[in-house]
Amino acid sequence: IAWLHLPSRLTSLAREMKWLSDLHNPPLLQGTLAMFLEQGWYDLHLRRMRSLYRKKRDLAVSILSESGLWRVEGDSAGIHLMVRRMAGEADGPWLDHCHATGVRVYPLKLHRRTAKGYGNAFILGFGHLGLVEIERGCHLLNSLGQAGIP
Repeated sequence: IAWLHLPSRLTSLAREMKWLSDLHNPPLLQGTLAMFLEQGWYDLHLRRMRSLYRKKRDLAVSILSESGLWRVEGDSAGIHLMVRRMAGEADGPWLDHCHATGVRVYPLKLHRRTAKGYGNAFILGFGHLGLVEIERGCHLLNSLGQAGIP
């Protein structure tokens, strides 16, 4: 289910396109989402999540930056970090070792058309983790970075 906030002049066209392309959204869910938006609960939810994700991101960046093993790059929003290994690639034996110890990182070059310049970069998701899990995972990642695995 999704929603759009459109200018009045596009409302009729959007309804027609919706009618022609998809009739599968249950009315109960649509009504619930509409109420969520109208009552301001969506805005409240966004403010709470923005604050929570900022705390999670700041914690991860702080712990990773202290070690000197990583460089966190990219926007300061969202639920993922792009991290570069300062020594070695972000795949092969190092990636296997990370996964074997329960740290899930994903080489950025798998998500790019060309891997050039991104062999040492990986994506680290934190949105689904609590602060304690983030702290533990980042300390574990730091220890993996110090292990001397290429």
